[in-house]
Amino acid sequence: MISTSGSCIRKRGCCCASISAPHVAGIRLRTPIAPRVPPPKTLAPLAAAHFAGSSIGALCDHMHQHEGISAPRRILGVLAVAKKHGPAVVENAAHTAIELGFPTYRFLRRYLERQPPLALTLRQVDPLIGNSPSTAISSDRATGTTGDSP
Repeated sequence: MISTSGSCIRKRGCCCASISAPHVAGIRLRTPIAPRVPPPKTLAPLAAAHFAGSSIGALCDHMHQHEGISAPRRILGVLAVAKKHGPAVVENAAHTAIELGFPTYRFLRRYLERQPPLALTLRQVDPLIGNSPSTAISSDRATGTTGDSP
């Protein structure tokens, strides 16, 4: 059976029920402690997330504030997803996650899994394909023509 005494909740018959214990209401256990500064291993990925995009940074900040000890690993996961899919795509997905009210790594990853991949342009497939000046010069050398004549 639980009895309440002020703001302290304890079991009846507890060893400290009859004596003045530190957790009994009205007695301060210790002075307030200043908020902790996150370690550099957490701050570096947060800075990288802000560099990747504003929505990505906001998503990682929210995870850092609300998810506790699992947040640094999830922030690293967001950065890995940004490296895999590209920062522009992940920025859009992070913006969507914040708007819908699900600012989590799991939502971000699942959202990106279900989005169709963007079609690659020829320049992304092979950089030699295209109208670059170096390609024109090498084709002129192969054919023996100059770039001025039609």
